[in-house]
Amino acid sequence: MATEIDTLQSSIKTMLMAGPALTIDIAERLGRDTGQTSAILDYFVKREELGRTERGYGLSYFYFLLQDKDKAISRLYETLNQQEKSLVNKIRDAQVADSEDLSPAERYLSQNLTDFIKKVSAMDRETKKGVEYYYYYKLSTDDVRSIINGEKAKTRQQGIRNLQETSRLPAAKKLALRMLEPEIDLSKYGFSEPSRISKNVYMCNYGEHTLRVTVMVINKKSINKNDLIKAEGYASSNKTAVFILTTATKIAEKRQYGNLVNIIKVSQ
Repeated sequence: MATEIDTLQSSIKTMLMAGPALTIDIAERLGRDTGQTSAILDYFVKREELGRTERGYGLSYFYFLLQDKDKAISRLYETLNQQEKSLVNKIRDAQVADSEDLSPAERYLSQNLTDFIKKVSAMDRETKKGVEYYYYYKLSTDDVRSIINGEKAKTRQQGIRNLQETSRLPAAKKLALRMLEPEIDLSKYGFSEPSRISKNVYMCNYGEHTLRVTVMVINKKSINKNDLIKAEGYASSNKTAVFILTTATKIAEKRQYGNLVNIIKVSQ
């Protein structure tokens, strides 16, 4: 006998066969409020039975059948403003671009376009210099690694810029790069899909509703007021709550920052 959750799952999947839909539209079809509907939908997303965009439209997200991700991204694209569309088009055409190819304003803007633009950090094993790369969402990390290393330079489709032009590296030099991972296991503390913003600072999904949050890793004996001011700055610029993962034993008073800044003690 079908349970209520089975019935809901069947109803939602049937709706989404017509294409990706917003939370508010699904809620109307189910006859439930948006809060209940979001919880139900995110339950199925967590079980990897449905997909959800990282960015919403208004107070709703686009939900989709797993095979329809590109359709959802296409619908989300239509909700962007012209400046955002231009940046997405720039990364799509370049496929991979290093941080120097983007202006500070574009790098900031990309933080709210994570459905379209992914970011990874790499290190030149020869120079030990770290470089941040931005890439179009359809590429895998293996694709990005190959493009960065120049392995696809001769086979990339016409109209795509040459790797050496994109990354401003000598044409004759082939780099050996490795992807940089967070210094601690963020998943142990409920965070997933980390995207590095700067050293020891990441944008992550958090909790069962996959909220976007900023995570700072601070490995020192004490957290002072300047650390909290910096965290407040990330909260303001990223429009997220900030979690500080730290081994510190002494922490400055954070009462004035309310729930914007959260401290999680971690073991060394």
